[in-house]
Amino acid sequence: MGAADGVPPEQNGEASTPSLRGRGVARTETYVELMERLSPGTLVAGRYRIVSIAGVGGMGVVYRARDEELGVDVAVKVLRQDLGSDQRVLERFRSELLSARQVTHKNVVRLHDIGEHEGMRFLTMDYVEGRSLSEILEREGPMALDRAAGIVRQVAEGLQAAHDKGIVHRDLKPGNILIDAAGNALITDFGVARSLDRDALTR
Repeated sequence: MGAADGVPPEQNGEASTPSLRGRGVARTETYVELMERLSPGTLVAGRYRIVSIAGVGGMGVVYRARDEELGVDVAVKVLRQDLGSDQRVLERFRSELLSARQVTHKNVVRLHDIGEHEGMRFLTMDYVEGRSLSEILEREGPMALDRAAGIVRQVAEGLQAAHDKGIVHRDLKPGNILIDAAGNALITDFGVARSLDRDALTR
C-alpha cells in the first residue's frame, strides 16, 4: 500500500481501517480479482471471517474481519498478488509489522501478525471504527482550533512513544492518522518506518 494512497469502496463511505485513505487508485482487474476472492463470509487462514471491504490502497485491500478465535473484529490488510513476489514489497510488509509491534500506545494502531492465505500475504491489526484525518479535512474543511490542537497533541504522544522505542515513522500525513468515533487520534502505517538501532540515519 502506498502508505495511505487509497480510496474507499463505493459501498462504504466511511474509512474504518489503518492506512488506506486518499485518492487516485484505479480499480484494476487485480483489485477486482482480490475483492472477489475474499468476498464476505470467506474464512482467511482458518481464523478471520471477512465481513466487508474497508478500503483500497496502492498495495492492496483492507478488510473488516471477525477473528473467530478471539471473537473480535480486526482489520486484515491483504497485499496485491502481483506484488507478492517482490521481495522489496514483502520486506516493507515485514518492516511494518516489526516496527509497529515495538510501539504500545493508545494513539498507535496495534498490529498483530503476518500471514498467508492461498498465496496471498496479509497483516492483521486492530480494527478502528472511524475515518482518516485526510477524509475529515476533505469533507468538512478547516477544523476548529481546539479540535485540531487535541488531535495534534494525541499524535505527538503517539510519535513520542515510537521515538522512545527508536522508531521513526517517516510517512506521517493526514491519511495515516485515524480518528475514531470518540474523537481519538491513532497513527497507522509503519510500512516505511526505520529503527534507529538498525539505521544511523533516516533518509
